[in-house]
Amino acid sequence: MLVDFEILKDNESEIKSFKDLTIKMRLVNKLDQSNVYHFDVLCNILMSSGAQKFLFDLNDLEYIDSSGIGRIIKFKKSLNKPKSDVVMARVPQNIMKIFKIVKIDTIIKIFLSVDEAENYLKLI
Repeated sequence: MLVDFEILKDNESEIKSFKDLTIKMRLVNKLDQSNVYHFDVLCNILMSSGAQKFLFDLNDLEYIDSSGIGRIIKFKKSLNKPKSDVVMARVPQNIMKIFKIVKIDTIIKIFLSVDEAENYLKLI
């Protein structure tokens, strides 16, 4: 799994902490048992640094297994602070079919575009 991430300011005001930012991660190739630990460590480091808004861009994700799905759900549930959320955007059709079966779309908001997801996160 390759993770490309970007830090986005939510508004034009001064950045005082990670709480003022959105972490946008583009997941590439696969998120499975072989690499989910690294994903988990990265997310937990960012969260423990104060980050509260996460956008996972899955456009380039080709495969996800139950361990990857489980970690995303676990991460979402661990962010139970006000003004925090985990959202996903640009989910490929083959992965969306799996998400519908396991009903992840009832737990995590899924957007068609990154812009929609970013706009949503700016409002919370």
